[in-house]
Amino acid sequence: MKRYKLNILILVVVMLVSCLSCARQDFPQTHNAGEATGIHESNPEQEERTSIETEHYMLRKVDGNWHLKFYESREPGNNEPIGSSSADLRFESLEELTSKIINDSFDDVERRIIRQMFEENGDGIRIFDLTRPVTAVCPEGFVVKSVYWYGISYTFVLKDQADNTASLRWFDDAEAFETYFDSQYINRFKSTVTVSEPEITDGKSVYTVTTQRCVEKMVRYEPEPNVFIEEMYMIDTKGNHDLDDLFGKAEGLPYRIRVYNGASDIKYSVSISYPTHYFQPDELMQFGACRK
Repeated sequence: MKRYKLNILILVVVMLVSCLSCARQDFPQTHNAGEATGIHESNPEQEERTSIETEHYMLRKVDGNWHLKFYESREPGNNEPIGSSSADLRFESLEELTSKIINDSFDDVERRIIRQMFEENGDGIRIFDLTRPVTAVCPEGFVVKSVYWYGISYTFVLKDQADNTASLRWFDDAEAFETYFDSQYINRFKSTVTVSEPEITDGKSVYTVTTQRCVEKMVRYEPEPNVFIEEMYMIDTKGNHDLDDLFGKAEGLPYRIRVYNGASDIKYSVSISYPTHYFQPDELMQFGACRK
């Protein structure tokens, strides 16, 4: 009799475990704040259903893109900018930014900036891929010092021991990069600026840029297809002492170097202001961006 009862008990336990397993498969996987492992599902079908509930918002993957949707709607008439989102949404690292998003650990000011500054649609605010975020590729000697978040993208601030600072901005798609490249490189100069015809020197195009306040030299070249480098030099401040103070330390060196890389899978731009030495093209090409 005891052996019979034991067999019955084992059968009941097996049936309960089986039922619980079926129920788990039928119910969408939802993870609470802090359960970061919920964004790394290996099963593609489960990954599409992945979501993380936090105190103030829901994180969901919709059509392959992550969205952050607040539970409460925006207040009518409360969409005016409240300042620079890049100035306020600064983080020590990409890991800190990702952790704050997953764990809903923003302060009230940061949360208000997110709600007012980032573009929102019916699915919420589209943000970067939490599963495989883009990280910076640094040349030797450079390290990430901070990250500025813009919603779907972010910018890395990189520094080396010689006090050189580089800003690396990556773009979510080719169209976003082309729009930025067009505004900053192709059509940057306004009618109040006079740009000379280029002189070709060692495969580089050298321009003289004249404004009401100064004369600059601009050097542009393309070391690889669809990779453009621009160097800006101050030539004459026309007696404007504020410009003397600002650009004096860059004497003999470009005061700004910019790289626009449209050839990589992840397109990006790099800006270096007041470099302490001349960056050769091969050094500049060591900057990059890749997915974890």
